[in-house]
Amino acid sequence: MAYIGQNLDRFSNVEKLDVITPATATGAGPYNLTQNSTAFTPINANSLVISIDGVIQYGNFSVNNATVTFDAALSDANTCDFIYQMGIGLISTPADDTVTTAKLEDGAVTTAKILDNNVTVAKLPTTLDISGNTVTLPASVSGLGTGITNAQLAGSITDAKIIGLTSSKLTGALPAISGTSLTALNATNLGSGTVPTARLGTGTADATTFLRGDQSFAEVGGGITEADQWRLSASQALTTLDTTTLLSGVWERNDTAGYSQIGTGMSESAGVWTFPSTGIYYIDVRFVFLSAGGGSEYNEVDIWSTLDDSSYTQQSSGTIAVQASSIDYNASTATFYFDVTDVSLCKLKIQYFIQGNVTLKGSSVKSITHVNFIRLGDT
Repeated sequence: MAYIGQNLDRFSNVEKLDVITPATATGAGPYNLTQNSTAFTPINANSLVISIDGVIQYGNFSVNNATVTFDAALSDANTCDFIYQMGIGLISTPADDTVTTAKLEDGAVTTAKILDNNVTVAKLPTTLDISGNTVTLPASVSGLGTGITNAQLAGSITDAKIIGLTSSKLTGALPAISGTSLTALNATNLGSGTVPTARLGTGTADATTFLRGDQSFAEVGGGITEADQWRLSASQALTTLDTTTLLSGVWERNDTAGYSQIGTGMSESAGVWTFPSTGIYYIDVRFVFLSAGGGSEYNEVDIWSTLDDSSYTQQSSGTIAVQASSIDYNASTATFYFDVTDVSLCKLKIQYFIQGNVTLKGSSVKSITHVNFIRLGDT
């Protein structure tokens, strides 16, 4: 079915930012946005998910470069729970002396990047044997005369005497030298198949792996690893009024032809939902209420969560009304981003609150009243 928001292929692009520290002195802002203490510039305000005191903020703040400013002032009593960006942001230019060798791709430094006259003897092997080649000198070299022998040249040409040595001055085959002293080798000059994969890094090199910056082959990670949908298996007559009531024992996983979940999936027992693995989950609950004849001015769907498998907190709710008509119905939705850090402690409940007798629509052949669970990324 269709969803409002980014496509599923973008859910892997979730950036977890450092939390801000609300302060009475700072008020509404601006507050600096960072990731691992480095300035972070988001795509735009709509790409951020910010939670203050357990409440998701949306449409009530603006961003300017790597700062965020809220419409209303914050205080020392407020707490920022988390900040996530849905998409890829921009990290500012790294500081001096912070880019390590591991961050440079092998073969990325070309001759054009080396300043002229800056390759010293220390960068060359101790012994360079060219005895198998012919060295041709001018008939007369100032200070040396003619008939120069190898013995006369031994140790007489220093770095200071060599100017502008280019590739056009080198001909023939070079002798075998130690690869440990060979630097700035342009990878485009290597013939096809000359470097076996075993020389590139450790691990298994095949169609399912890629070469990491630490020269090891690893499987491709990221993406959606859990996506599941459950639905109310049959319509339920709701008669418990003015009380938050748990919806239990009436759920089934979507089994209509064409449906397919990703991963292990959720489990439900006595109205308590258990997650298959840790991570950041997006929960989308949709209730469809039908008038039972008398109508109901207030009908609410609620999402409650716990971090200790004991004390539950209401995280989200959606309310609608249905008129006093046997054919009147309406839908209500509640959503929540849940940071599941421990599957044995972090649980979920779906509850409802009504003021008049209504029917909650359900079906075992199509999803009417239903809930979606999508794991967006790591905790």
